[in-house]
Parts: sequence; structure tokens; C-alpha cells
Amino acid sequence: MPTESEQIAALTRMLKQAQAKNDKLKEQLEKKNKQVADLKKRNKELADIAVIAGLLHGPYSELLQVVSDYLTSNPDLSEKDKAVWDAVVARNADHLTNLTKNRWIRRFLVKGSECLNTLGAKKAATAYRSARNKGDQSIKRRADRQQTVFGTVTKAYADTSNPSNDASVAAGQKIATALCPEVKECAAGVSPGRQAVQKTGQAPIKEVETLMDRCPVCGGTDIEYSKEYVSKLRTCQASIGNLIRHMQVQYRFARCCSCGHTEAQWASDSERPVSPNGTIGQSTAVSAGVLMAEGVALNKTKNVILGSKPEDQLGNETLEKNVHRWANDYGRLLADAVRSTLVEQYAIELDETPIRVLQVEGLGICEAPKSEDLNTADYVMVMSSTKNAEQPCVTYRHLGGRSADKIRPALADVKSKVWISDAYAAYDSILKNDPKYAEVKHQSCLVHARRMYIDALNIPSIVKLIESKKQVDAVEKVKASLDNPITKSDADVYAVCMVLVGLQKIYITERSLNRLEDESEEAHLRRIADTRTIYSLPIMDSIDEIVFDLAEKGHARLEKGRYVSGKADSMLDAAIVYWLNHRESLRVFLTDPKVDPDSNLVEQGARPVCCVRKAINHKQSIEYAESLCTWLTLTETASRNGIKDPIGWLVSFGTALHDYRSRRSMETEITEQGKKLDSKQMVFLPGSEDGFDITPWLPWNYVKTEAMMDAVVESID
Repeated sequence: MPTESEQIAALTRMLKQAQAKNDKLKEQLEKKNKQVADLKKRNKELADIAVIAGLLHGPYSELLQVVSDYLTSNPDLSEKDKAVWDAVVARNADHLTNLTKNRWIRRFLVKGSECLNTLGAKKAATAYRSARNKGDQSIKRRADRQQTVFGTVTKAYADTSNPSNDASVAAGQKIATALCPEVKECAAGVSPGRQAVQKTGQAPIKEVETLMDRCPVCGGTDIEYSKEYVSKLRTCQASIGNLIRHMQVQYRFARCCSCGHTEAQWASDSERPVSPNGTIGQSTAVSAGVLMAEGVALNKTKNVILGSKPEDQLGNETLEKNVHRWANDYGRLLADAVRSTLVEQYAIELDETPIRVLQVEGLGICEAPKSEDLNTADYVMVMSSTKNAEQPCVTYRHLGGRSADKIRPALADVKSKVWISDAYAAYDSILKNDPKYAEVKHQSCLVHARRMYIDALNIPSIVKLIESKKQVDAVEKVKASLDNPITKSDADVYAVCMVLVGLQKIYITERSLNRLEDESEEAHLRRIADTRTIYSLPIMDSIDEIVFDLAEKGHARLEKGRYVSGKADSMLDAAIVYWLNHRESLRVFLTDPKVDPDSNLVEQGARPVCCVRKAINHKQSIEYAESLCTWLTLTETASRNGIKDPIGWLVSFGTALHDYRSRRSMETEITEQGKKLDSKQMVFLPGSEDGFDITPWLPWNYVKTEAMMDAVVESID
């Protein structure tokens, strides 16, 4: 009989054996799971390649063969993957042309993408780029076909006798025969690039210093020379890796013992730091901030400009913090002045565009807001002046969301009499429910309406419907559709074509309304009002007649005071409903010459945010997102006003404000805090910017100064 200790030892051995067996089984299971995961990943890559390659079906048989052979010979592929492949290769080759415009596919096959490391993807990318060229050509062909269709339909409407007395046909005839004012094209001047080359041609010539007098190969001295040539170059003062200079700038404070006036005395032409006792000059911070607003991430700027030499290396966030500090301490004062001007203007354009802020999503390194303030989508509000504004402005503000509750506070200081935007319901809700805006008019974007009508048309099908060798025959086909009640369904499509022709004529009219040289503002506005009344108003009335007639034919119906689509999935019905529900707000520009018919300018202002979003992807915090908005406000407003050197403008402004704040802070520290004149200034005091005259630095004032300086330089040259 074994003893108790022997029984315990035997049980311990059995337990260890069971644990070892369990560990071995666990290891095998993990290995198997890893194999399954790797297989799924490889199958996904192969499926992606199969999809891309399948889209290239047609002239790319070699690529198809390579991928098809691999997929067929690979035993690990499931029947489902093979079925997907078979379905993909059966697709129509024409589908590729449309998919070459797909952003995901463009990114997947862009040159240098890590996706190209998979089997066959390099060949797929080569074939894709070839197909993309064809796709770009197809866009031009589509535009040409669209103009051909519009021209044919317009001629048919102009010639038809309209025996059926159809309201939309009669309105279409009015549009077809409507006249447009003459558009005076500006004289083509010398392009900026050519001007720069001409300027380079005035520079001194750097002559060849030594001529070859002996052949380095055979030693011969009988040398002949060609005539002299001159290369007109624009070069950098230094390579991009040598842009940074290290310097020590001397300065001291001087104080009047009689009145207490204090000033900082700096070396001539010396640069100011971003903050007192700082190590980053304003030109570096401003240059990085402007590049960021153009879509270049700060870490890339730091790597390229500040990363070439060991002595140029910065701390982990030194550049980022100084760019942010400059925006807060200097740029915000100027950006607020721009916004104060914009919100007082008669008409203003509004839009929102997405931006990703990790803090708002509860991610990143910054403290997350309260749970009720968390958002999966964040937005920037863009506000812009209208086309004929005397002081062009573009401003940006972080919203935190796109609801009416988020937009309303961002518009609290806006005093404009007209808002121009797309038909986003939040603006209508704010204007309708807030008594403060009872007198404000809303102009809905005419381009958005036009886009909906274009999306509703199937141009290729119309081309097939009226296809003829001669335009005369095509016109007769359209006339037959208009006059024959049996084919009246086709007439609806042609009526939409005439809506687009009418909008096209309205924009031809708008092109004629640019301000003429030496034309006063009053005369310009009077000419806009008269021209729109004579040309655009009758066309808009005819478009209304067509749209109302189409609604009566079942494309829309009235429910509870608003129009709804006749068919839920009809794009034509959706376009008609959009027009009818926003009819009044689409016509504001007809009676107000200060109002643009669309929100194109603010859409252009939203484009830099899209570029930044693609390049930088996200901002860590709300504070840094607001800093980005400040930089965008300054750079885009500078562009609208024609400032040629925005970096020089901002550095000169920052220098002036630095000296003012430095003086005010030192005076306060000496008189109120008892500091000595020899005490080193470490920070600017809060409120030290109060009283600074910002007028000369406002972009519409600065651009005049810049033009005067250029004229002086030209006269000297």
C-alpha cells in the first residue's frame, strides 16, 4: 500500500503531464489559428487583386491570365473566392472607365502604395493607369456629348410648332429663344510665370570664367567655340536643407525716466522670436504654419527643413508648439479682425466640411470631453464674402458637429442680411425659428440644383435615342417626341434638358456682370440688377413653368405644405422636389444685385480643409483644430486679396505686434509690479495686445502697400 506522500507525488506527476499536454494542445491551436488568419489575409489580398484585375477585363488579357492561373492553381482558395473571380471577369470592360474615378481604387493603385507589394498588383497598377487615361478622355467625351444633346434639343424646341399646347414645351421654347448679353472677355495678359521669366532676363549674366584651351583627351590646342547661350534660371539662395540659420540677436530695453515710455531696442533687420526668450524665430513658425494650411504636415516640414543636420534638430514638439503659439498670440488677433469685417458685410456664403479631431472622438492623447459631447464626425464652418465684396474675407471655425444647435452659436455674431448656402436644413431651421433672423433672406445655391438635374439625366441613353448621322435628323426626332403624344414620356427628359440649358444661359449672363474698369460700385450694381431683370428673370420663370408642369405629371406631389417625390428612387423626381421646395430661396439673386446665385466661393474656401484632411488626417485636440482654422483664415484671405507674399505679410505683422506687446508688458511690470529694467522678459502679459493698431495689416490695406512697394522697386530698376 503506497504511502500518502507517494500518492501525492504520483498525482503531482500526473498533473504536470496533463498540464504539459494541455500546453502543447494550446500551442497547436494558436498555430492553427495563426495559419487560418494568414490564410484569410492572403485570400483577402487575392480577392482584392481579383477585383482590380477583373475591372481591367478587356485589353489586358496578359494580366488576367497571370492572376487567373494563380487563383486556379492555388488549392487554399475557397470555391466562394473562385466564384467571385468568375463573376468579376464577366463584367463589362466599360465599367472600368467609371471606376477609374473611384477614390479608393485610385489610392489602392497609386504609385508607391504598399498595396503594390502583393502578387500581380504592379501589373494591375500599370494597366489601371492606362485605363485612367482613357477614363479622363471619357470625361471630355461626356461633356462634348452633353453639349451636343443640349444643342440638338434646344434647336428642336426652337423649331417645334407645339400643336399639343404642352406647358413645358411652351416654356422650353421661351428658353430656347432667350438671348444672352454679350460677354466681354478680358484681354489676355502675360502669365505670371512668363512675367517671372522676363524679370529673370533682366538679371545680370553670370559669365563663363575660364574657357577650355587644351583638349583633356588628346591634348590638342586647336579649339573652336560655339556662340554664347543664356539659361534663365530661378534658383534658391540655399538648398532646402540649408534654410535654417543659427544666430544670436542682441536687444535691450530703453526707458524714458520722465514719462516712463519703454521700448525694446533690437539689432537692425533682426528677427523676433515667437515668444520672449524663445528659440524659434517668427519666420520659421510662420513658414511652417502656412505650409500646414497648404496641406503639408508639420512633422514633414520638420523632417525636410530641420532634419538635415544634427545641429538643427528640435525637441519632439518644439515646432508644433511654436506654430500653435504664434496662431494664438499673433494670428488670432488678425483673424478676429477679418471675421469682424466679414460678419458686417451685406451678404455672406456659408458651408461646413468634415475634419477629424481625436479628442472629440474620445481618442488620442488629450482628455476627452464629456460623454454627451463626444462625436464620431466633426466639422469646420467656412464663411466667405461674395464675389463683388470690397473687402474679400474667408474665415474658418471649429464647430464640433453639424446640427443646428452646433451651427447656431457659430453664427451668433453674423449681421449679414443675406445668407447664401446649399439647401442644408439646419440653415432654414435657424432662420425660421430664431426671431433674430426674421429679416434675413436665404439664397439657396443654384449650382446644387443644376447638379441634381444633371445627375437625373442619362446622357448616353438620350444620345442613342436621337442618334443620327446628321443633326437635322436628330432635331426632327426630338421634334417628333415633343409633338407626338405617344412618345410624351421622352418629352419629360427633353424638358429637363431645357432646364439645364436655361441655367447655362443664366450663368452666361453672370459672366457678363464682372465689374468694368473705372465703373463705380453704384453703376455696377445698377447694371447687375438691370441685366438680371432683362435676361435671367424670364428664364427662371420659364424653368418654374417646366418644373410645375412636370410635378403635375406625377413627378412630385404636395403633402403638408411641402413637395415629396412621386417615386422614391427617382433622381428626376428628387431634383424637381428640391427645386419646388426651395423655389423662393433660389430666386433671391434676381432682385438683389449684391447676392451671388450660388455658394461657389465658399465651396472653394472649403477645398483647403479637404487638402489638409487628406494630408494630415486628423488633429489631436480641439485647441489645435482651432489653431489650424486661424492659419487657414489668414492664408485664404491673403489669397483672396491678392497678397503675393503671405509669409512676409504675417512675419512683418508678427514683428510689429511682438514689439508692441513687449513694450506694453515691460512698462506694466516696471510701473505696477516693481520690476527692474534689467529684468529679463519671460512672457507677454495678458491684454498687452490691447490698443494695437491693426489697420495697416488688414489684408485689403496691406495689399495696397505691397503694390506701392512693388511700383517703387520697378521704378528703381
